[in-house]
Amino acid sequence: MPLLSVITPVSSSSILYLDECRQSIRGLWLPPNWQLEWLIQLDGGNTSLERDWFKDQGVFFEANGKQLGAGGTRHLALRRARGGFILPLDADDLLVPDALISLSRGFEADENIVWCAGRWDELYGDGLTKTWRHPEYEGIRPQHWVYKEIERTGQTPFAMNSVLYRTEAVLQAGGWPDIDWQDTILLVIVNSRWPGWATDKLVGYYRRHPGQASKSNWFQDPTRKSKMYEYIKRIGRAQIWRPSDST
Repeated sequence: MPLLSVITPVSSSSILYLDECRQSIRGLWLPPNWQLEWLIQLDGGNTSLERDWFKDQGVFFEANGKQLGAGGTRHLALRRARGGFILPLDADDLLVPDALISLSRGFEADENIVWCAGRWDELYGDGLTKTWRHPEYEGIRPQHWVYKEIERTGQTPFAMNSVLYRTEAVLQAGGWPDIDWQDTILLVIVNSRWPGWATDKLVGYYRRHPGQASKSNWFQDPTRKSKMYEYIKRIGRAQIWRPSDST
């Protein structure tokens, strides 16, 4: 019976949205015979974050004990994950009820598929939603496809923050690096080894709010973003590189 581990890092800016995140998880329609566990990991040593529903079956809360950032926080949750599938979900984001139904179809399409992605729309404070970059069609994406799309277009082909993975693929790739754009780097590495699958169906909402790290001036600095894209391209090329290429 497949077990899905939803990994949710919580920071001081996203605590406000955790209860809404919980409601979206509770409203999920699971594929036949699937089960779910939710691993909430607080980034920091403050263990005063309390919710009555932390005692619910399948909900597991832990605090890092110190500030580690999103990458380190997800790693500590990954250490606790028991599921054969991993879905990273930020505390300020929301899943639609049929998200897992839409995503899990990819694993049925080909036994070699290890990641599945879908469409995420932006959600603003006034309730307004806006279509973001999203997969243009439903189907298999071959090895190295993500990197080649970034190289071709200069941007990610869809939202990278919540991709459904086979757990072993995440472990083999080393998990999330402790650096910005960690979701993109992880998927580039995973896709260099295995094909994936994507759907243009809506699977969730990526919330936009003032406290969001990705909206900060530091994160959005054009020069810095350009350098990160170049670094990601280098990582993508390195997945194809062989020692003989240097001779």
